[in-house]
Amino acid sequence: MPIGAYGGPAKIMDKLQPLGDVYQAGTFSGNPVTMAGGIETLSLLSRSGVYETLESRTGQLFTGLAEIIRSKRLPIQLQRVGSLFAILFSAKPVKNYQDSLTIDGQVYSRFFRYLLVHGVYLPPSAVDAACVSAAHTQQDIERTIATCADAFDAII
Repeated sequence: MPIGAYGGPAKIMDKLQPLGDVYQAGTFSGNPVTMAGGIETLSLLSRSGVYETLESRTGQLFTGLAEIIRSKRLPIQLQRVGSLFAILFSAKPVKNYQDSLTIDGQVYSRFFRYLLVHGVYLPPSAVDAACVSAAHTQQDIERTIATCADAFDAII
């Protein structure tokens, strides 16, 4: 569920209604379902071992993908921060906007569609990032690696 928040010094926040004269609104501002989802997410993330599991699962995914990419000498870059990751169809590392222009969006589109048909959902954009979640199991990650390997063979 979409959610956002902001804050600041009292002298600025007091300018917002109902105290001040600045009106602030948004589609999901104060939406009870969104707030309940946010609270539950924070509760789940506060459990012991959640971040360690996320790191382990994402590491498992990246190790498997890197081995395949290396063994097949594919022009693919892997990037990740924590459980946030990207599979970039580029022969060279992508470190900035100029580098991002080398990403092959057409190949990614074929990759995306192959994965989707085979039960793995990644963002539809070649320059977007995906996340491993706490719900993903080791078996999910193994299946994802195998499906990506099959996709690489089918599209490249």
